[in-house]
Amino acid sequence: MDELSYLDYLLFSFFSTSEPRKAMTVFHIISGKRTASILYQAEIYRLSAYFSLFNKLKKEHYQHSLKKGIALKILKKEENDYYCLTEMGQKEITAYFEKQYYPTELNFLQNGRWIHVYWRRLVFVSQVLSEIRYKNQSYIPIEKEWSLQVWVKKWLKSKSESREELAEAFGIEWLQLARNQSKISAEIMIGFLTGHDYYGQTTMQLATAFLKEAVEVRIILLDGLSKLIHEVTEQPETFPIFFSIFTDLLETHGAVSQSVRQTQKNLMEGLDLIEIAKIRQLKLSTVSEHVIELSLIDKKFNVHSLIKKQPFLEVKQQLENQPMSSFPDIKEIFPEVPFYVYRLMQIERWREKNAN
Repeated sequence: MDELSYLDYLLFSFFSTSEPRKAMTVFHIISGKRTASILYQAEIYRLSAYFSLFNKLKKEHYQHSLKKGIALKILKKEENDYYCLTEMGQKEITAYFEKQYYPTELNFLQNGRWIHVYWRRLVFVSQVLSEIRYKNQSYIPIEKEWSLQVWVKKWLKSKSESREELAEAFGIEWLQLARNQSKISAEIMIGFLTGHDYYGQTTMQLATAFLKEAVEVRIILLDGLSKLIHEVTEQPETFPIFFSIFTDLLETHGAVSQSVRQTQKNLMEGLDLIEIAKIRQLKLSTVSEHVIELSLIDKKFNVHSLIKKQPFLEVKQQLENQPMSSFPDIKEIFPEVPFYVYRLMQIERWREKNAN
């Protein structure tokens, strides 16, 4: 039996002692299968923060980890591919993460589509502005991708201050944000950076330096970066340079696809789902999934005010009276009700019940 790795323990932590969770559903959540059903389960399992965190994880690797968990009695397999975390497993995981890093700042449902692009921009901008401060024009850019080089040039031209002033202000923002990080997060993030006469280290080099596995180093980076993004988003006036580096990404790579965002725009224009599907030549089921996805990702999305003539409150009341009601049960009472209304009221009820 292989020794347990950092990734194994992290995967085990996605299961619960209080409720069985379907193994492949957990896999689809962390690998980023973007369907309304998986997004709904991510919320129910309280795993939305980890959505698409391991988008390159092989199913075979995941299943091998689960087998190790079963053999060591950390996990218990139940019927129909459902798994529970054992009490012993919970104690082992708690003990392990008392010594190793456990992510608490991740928000991948919101920023997972663009966090990696943002990091590449930050690292490149850090190098460019560092060289500017030292008045050095003869350096090799760490970014070879032409589109990113073009973006940096356009970004620099968009700034009203001189490049020297920009470089100094950027450094001040970096220092302030780094101070708000945990010691290990700050050291890892800074360790990746390249500047004047300083070359950033690779993940493996940092793993060796900090006596950690490469996966843990990446998790520390992503967790720290998620905290940084939250702070910059909440205080754009305090960190205007960092904020300006990702504002366009919110449009091009935001939390939802352009197609889903267009559906939201159409709804706000007063179109109903049938009209949207007809105009954009989409299946009605696709547009319905867009509505569910919007509701799951954007908690401010007010479906009641945008979609008229649907028995939202009546369906919700029926679910209050009979919480185990399935969609066919609801259809018997409301024959014309579409599935998305049933799902949206499930989501609304679950959020109200778990608000605290």
